[in-house]
Amino acid sequence: MSQAKRRYPIGAELIGENETHFRVWAPKARKLDVVLEDAAEVKPKFCSLTAESNGYFSGPAGAGPGTRYRFRVNGAENFYPDPASRFQPDGPHGSSCIVDPTKFRWSDAQWPGLKIKGQIIYEMHLGTFTKEGTWRAAAEQLSELARIGITVIEMMPVAEFPGRFGWGYDGVNLFAPSHLYGTPDDLRAFVDRAHWLGLGVILDVVYNHFGPDGNYLGVFSDDYLIRGKGHEWGDVVNFDGPNSGPVREFFITNGRYWIEEFHFDGFRFDATHAIRDQSEEYIIGALGHAAREAAGPRSIILIAENDLQESKMTQPRNAGGDDQDGMWNDDFHHSAIVALTGNNVGYYSDYSGHDCTPFAGTVDAVAVSRTGIRHVQSFSILRRCRRCICARRDLQRSGSIARAVPITLGRANIAKLTCAGCSRGFLQMQARFRRARKESTALRPAHRPS
Repeated sequence: MSQAKRRYPIGAELIGENETHFRVWAPKARKLDVVLEDAAEVKPKFCSLTAESNGYFSGPAGAGPGTRYRFRVNGAENFYPDPASRFQPDGPHGSSCIVDPTKFRWSDAQWPGLKIKGQIIYEMHLGTFTKEGTWRAAAEQLSELARIGITVIEMMPVAEFPGRFGWGYDGVNLFAPSHLYGTPDDLRAFVDRAHWLGLGVILDVVYNHFGPDGNYLGVFSDDYLIRGKGHEWGDVVNFDGPNSGPVREFFITNGRYWIEEFHFDGFRFDATHAIRDQSEEYIIGALGHAAREAAGPRSIILIAENDLQESKMTQPRNAGGDDQDGMWNDDFHHSAIVALTGNNVGYYSDYSGHDCTPFAGTVDAVAVSRTGIRHVQSFSILRRCRRCICARRDLQRSGSIARAVPITLGRANIAKLTCAGCSRGFLQMQARFRRARKESTALRPAHRPS
């Protein structure tokens, strides 16, 4: 790596008052320039980066916060945004922008972080939560969420995506909070405000694919993705193939970045069953380990969405697991949709709608692991393999299940973390929610500045 003092191995980082160091993985390039685009000048300024021995290019340039830039590969006419851009003011097709993360003044130094037990999670989409659809507007409503008993906000994906509206699951600039919701500092202010109110904030992250529109990774390398071996969302990410080292570094760095620079309290990892990785250490386990290290003494929670409900996800690292605090269990949601609509195709093909469990196949295997988890398996028509349909844990952290059960409470859509088995049913979930709501004041840390 370049000898410049950097926090992360990729992206644009300020190293002086008006000097920025750039580093990008571009093994397809013979030559790579950073193109500085100053609105006051007619012509852009080109600064050549130095080739390293491992496909990276790096070097300094005279540019400060707010400067817009792109990369030019092999002297071509077209310029491209930084794969690790911290901000895309005009969206994924526009220029990247240099950001100074140190100028924001945090007030949450005493925030202890989160433990998973007893949390009540509100799933929030920034674009629809308020009329304005911005972090600033959403921050003004956080006190109401705290008042009704919410303890954690799960923010749906915010990585930059094309268009004027999206649910966030086709992000292409994974380090850049969407410009549609405001600036990176607006996001920091949202998290800071939430912590002041005693609310945790976890981020929904999508590491199983990139969106197709605005994705320029192929300009820099052919090895970010494995072509022709994709799933319904596109080509899979190359976590274990040739030249996968820098790809893994990219994603692990992304996890550290959200925890360190935005003070997120953890992650909800989207669709981990669609991540293909046969490495010695599964990428989600590696990401989680790096995120916990980045958080330091602050406790974070990690939740995996795993359609197959593999117990390995929640087993500790020393037992060969991925050390997740819980798994997002969609069985109740899917059963409810089938019961209400009669539609049981696609995602819902394993559900009858008569109860909270999948109906496809017979329950044909029950096993108890050393961590105290009870596994009941059936055959999934959709996935064409066995899947765990009911997992219950003892009071240890390993093996916890995060069940996404919508409970109407005013405008709130609540997801309650619980270890209840699938057959426990909705009424017991409601009772647990009511008890947790009464205890929410005691659960919320008192750390507000005087």
